[in-house]
This record gives sequence, structure tokens and C-alpha cells, in this order.
Amino acid sequence: MPFQFAREYRLVVHEMNINRPIERIKMLSVLLKFFSNAVPHIDLSEDSSVCKLEFLECDDFFYRYRGASQKDLLVWMYQLSRLDSGKEISTEDSENLYRRLWLEARNNNWIGDTELTYGVFQDFLYRYMITEKFNTPYYEGLVLDSNEINVRNFSDPDVISTYEGNLFEHILKLKSKKTRSKHETAVLNILTGYYQEFKNVKTEIVRMNHPANKFPKMPESIRQAILDNNLNEVLSSVTYDYSHDTSNRRFNVVTGASKLNGDVIQPGQVIDFMYELSDKKWYDYKWGWVILEGISQWQLGGGLCGSATLIYNPSWKAGLEIVTRYPHSLYYSSLYPENGVGLDATIYRNSHKNLRIKNNTNSPIIYYVEDDTENENVSVYLIGNSPYEKVEVEGPIQINRTTYKWVRKMYYSDGTVNAEELISKYGAIY
Repeated sequence: MPFQFAREYRLVVHEMNINRPIERIKMLSVLLKFFSNAVPHIDLSEDSSVCKLEFLECDDFFYRYRGASQKDLLVWMYQLSRLDSGKEISTEDSENLYRRLWLEARNNNWIGDTELTYGVFQDFLYRYMITEKFNTPYYEGLVLDSNEINVRNFSDPDVISTYEGNLFEHILKLKSKKTRSKHETAVLNILTGYYQEFKNVKTEIVRMNHPANKFPKMPESIRQAILDNNLNEVLSSVTYDYSHDTSNRRFNVVTGASKLNGDVIQPGQVIDFMYELSDKKWYDYKWGWVILEGISQWQLGGGLCGSATLIYNPSWKAGLEIVTRYPHSLYYSSLYPENGVGLDATIYRNSHKNLRIKNNTNSPIIYYVEDDTENENVSVYLIGNSPYEKVEVEGPIQINRTTYKWVRKMYYSDGTVNAEELISKYGAIY
């Protein structure tokens, strides 16, 4: 029984306290009893400079006595269970970790309230023990209901599909029984409703993640173009941090990339990037440094290679056909997206060096350029409908001191795979 279990772990909750929020330090003391093998790895002294648990790094000691949250419980349970079994704590981002653990807890019916009270905490540990012991969700006294499904706690429809599938398996097991008890029938009805909620949430997340709804700053004209052309995917994206750039280069990078912002590129159409730059007022740009024949020179439009790189990067990663592209003679890591060596594109007026990209999909595509001046970066999102089941990209792979390789694999619905290599050679890399 929950009460007997709670007594063992020193969490006997008085009826007067059943709905009182539990303090963080109290929750930790119980968890350390629960995961006794983790104790040697935890230093609870106030002046400890090394601690495995996130909240103990806080300088404010009284922070420990504040009410614990659902997030605290799930993340600390994960951390302590890892330490208890002798495993390293994952460096996964805490928000992503929480979302995953939240789904797991919901699937196993561990938490029945968003506020972490003494009673909820006691019930959580009991359900956790039952689930661990029998390796099956604990259904007795089911507490899940549709109101607890909050789309803000989900982000990936594929993850939801996994848990939706797990629920469906439990539903099938109950349905396959020739006779069911009243309790099993009640559980089946509840799980069926909960399964439908998962489907509803997934539909809502797909709607929220639709390119027309995903970007709050997107101009209405671009949003309408996405809807008019029935474009449903962000095929690829790239973000460039320009905080260390000169003001002229920053201006040219953003202005150049924005020449394609919101343009609808039809299937089979080829983008001639030099034409896009020059046909739309070449003298829009400022003077800046360019690399010409291995020498830095001060010219009009310095930095436009950066805008070409921003357009090329997501295009290549999305599987578009690259008609013409040239890498730089010299590669300056500080001037291009992080970990993007080998995925740059250089252009130059009155020369053969140009960037030309063909829309080889079966639907229009749109480049959406978002300049985030507050955070000093610019992002390019390629929006369309991919002809592939998925595109996998591997790189950068260093071949020698100044040569890098990238590999992209395009998977089709019929099971065929088209693999392509991209080799970029430089005179030097800085």
C-alpha cells in the first residue's frame, strides 16, 4: 500500500499536509533515501563547489526550502537514478530532458497533478516502484485526464507518436481479453480517451509548427504565400552570428540574403544569386573587405559571399540541386556559420563565380530571412514540401589540412537512396 511504502522511505504524510506543497530540501532528503547508492556522489555541504544536482549550485541556501516543482522532481529523479546505478548524468538540455521525462511519467501514470504536494509526491514514488518492479504502467486509480495534456510541454510530433503507440498497445491488450473486469473496462475507456488526446495534441503541435504559424515575426505577405502554395515544411535552416562583424559586413550579409526573402521559387526554376543581387539595385550595398585571388581588398559589396553562404547552406542540406557553387580560396571560420567549413559559397561580380540553385522539388519553395538584431544573428529558413522521406547530412569530414568533405543522403519513399559527396578545397583555413 502507498502508506506502507511511504513509511519505509520516511514520507508518511499527515492528512493535514496531504495538499501542502513539498519543500525542495524535503523532497531531496526522501529521494536520497530512495536512491541510497547515489548518496556518496552528492556533497550536501553549503560550501561545496562540486555537486551533481542542479539546484545545489545556487548560492542562496534558502532556495532549497522553496516549494519543489514537477520539473524538479522529474529531473532529479533522473539524475539520482543514474548516479544510483553508477551511470554518468547526461548533459542533455534540461528543457528537452524535462519534456521527455514528462511524457514518460504521463505514459506510466506517475504524476496526477501539476502542483507537487506531499500527497502527490508520495503517490508518485509508489507508482514508480510498482512500475519498476512489474515493468508495466500502473493503472489502479488512474489519474490521467485530458485537462493535463498541455501542448506547451510537447515539441516533437514523433515523440508523441511513440507514446501514442505505447498507449495503443495497452489498449489492444485490454481489448484482446475475452472477458474484462469492471476495473479493466474502466481503464480501457480512460486509455481510449487519453489516446485520442495524444492524437489531438499531435495535431495541434503540427499546426503550431507549421511554417505559417512557427515564426511570430514573419510578415503577413510571406505567411500568406506559404498558405497559398500549400507549403508545410521547414526543409532546412541556418543561423549566422554576426556580433563580431563590422557594421558594413553585417549590413551586406543581411541585405544580400534578404533579396530572396519571401520570393516564391517555382518547381524547376533556377535561382541565379548574382542576378538577384545586381538586378535589385547593386548599389544597395556598402563597402567592405573581400578576398580576391588570396588577397584582402576593400570593395563595394564586401560580405556578400556571406549572404550567398546563408542561401547555399540550407539549400544543400535540404537536397536541392546545386547548379553552380564555388568555395572560397581562403576560409575564415569567423565569417561563416559555426561548424560550416566546406559549406560556404563565394561569388564575385563580372566573373564565373556565382551561386545557382535549382528547385528540384515538386512544389514551390520560399526562403524566409529573419534578422534578429537583439541577439545579433540572422537566420534563413527554407520552406517547401520535400520530395524525400528524409535527408541525412554528415560533415564536416576533414580529408587533409585544407580539404573538407560533406555527405548528404536523400531517402525516397520507395526505399531508394541517393548519396552525394561535396568536396571543398582551400588554399588556407584561418
